[in-house]
Amino acid sequence: MEQRIWWEHITKASYFMHSVTDALLDGKSVVLSMPHFVPWQDTFQEMVEDILRQENAENSLDCIECPEEPAGKYLLEHYCKKEKRAAYRCGMSYGEFLAGSPDIVLHHRYLWVRNMPKKAVNEWLQFIAEYQKYLEKDVPQALFILETSDTVSEKNIRDIQEIRFDNIIHPYDVFTFCILLCSEMQMRSSVRSYLAELVSNICGNDIELCAKSIRKGKHFLSNPLDSLKEIIQTEVHSDGRPFELDSEPEIIENKIWESQIKMLFPIIERYRSKFIKQYYQEVSASLPVKNSLGQVIDSPQDVELGMLVQLVGKKSLFLDDTAYRELKMFRTARNDLAHLRTVDYAISEQILHHHD
Repeated sequence: MEQRIWWEHITKASYFMHSVTDALLDGKSVVLSMPHFVPWQDTFQEMVEDILRQENAENSLDCIECPEEPAGKYLLEHYCKKEKRAAYRCGMSYGEFLAGSPDIVLHHRYLWVRNMPKKAVNEWLQFIAEYQKYLEKDVPQALFILETSDTVSEKNIRDIQEIRFDNIIHPYDVFTFCILLCSEMQMRSSVRSYLAELVSNICGNDIELCAKSIRKGKHFLSNPLDSLKEIIQTEVHSDGRPFELDSEPEIIENKIWESQIKMLFPIIERYRSKFIKQYYQEVSASLPVKNSLGQVIDSPQDVELGMLVQLVGKKSLFLDDTAYRELKMFRTARNDLAHLRTVDYAISEQILHHHD
């Protein structure tokens, strides 16, 4: 389910996929920059193949691992019958020979070459340029997807388009994906938003790790580091690669703090503002006062939570036990965040409930 949500419902991911199929259907080969963190690559390939089949049933897609042989030699050996291979003469380039052989199946293929080092991409690009040079106009031609994790310049080669995953996908797309995964979870909307923010911030560009973390639900919310360790110990990426914890615990703790600043701090400030409006007369009657820095506070809107707690202690402000505990909780949470400390999830959840 997660893979379909990513490739079909995340706008930029869908755009990336259709950029590949649109280029091929427009008669262009593709240099496809696919970093190792691209999620569910087999699903991506299957969906590209489905689109191509629907739009151009005459061509089929073959997917191969990057061969050790040069491009032309490999294609001659695998896409020409024995008698055609026997007709090849060393004085002719592979590209010229294959382009001038209208009866070979190669001309009706999309050939996806995976896991290509930069050197191999450049060699295949040279072959494609030679192949295109000798093709006659308006005849079927093979088109190529050269998949690499490197950045390759394809300038000066006709009908080649470079498409880079990391030029199209950005952190907001990952957050949107997390929000969609959280949308059906049985928890308050504010908690779902917090989970999506926390996961996308901690897991970064590893979208599959985001999906695994979202599944952990409240366990991830209460202890992100333990949840990540469990995933790393028990699960792998869809292509078999192990998950990795690429950040130190201190960095993860800082990412939790960043998420809490973004999600909790505005709620805390709204609580303070609402509290002052509710007790405006009592707070006004206690002013002016000096804060911890010696500054004179003479406006109720400038009174911080710590000072409000002090006013209760001085009997200048009367609250019942429940309201006082809540005020102290918000004061403590704000102080922790202001001093770069994270807030326990039990407290975070109570604060988030004030948002709903």
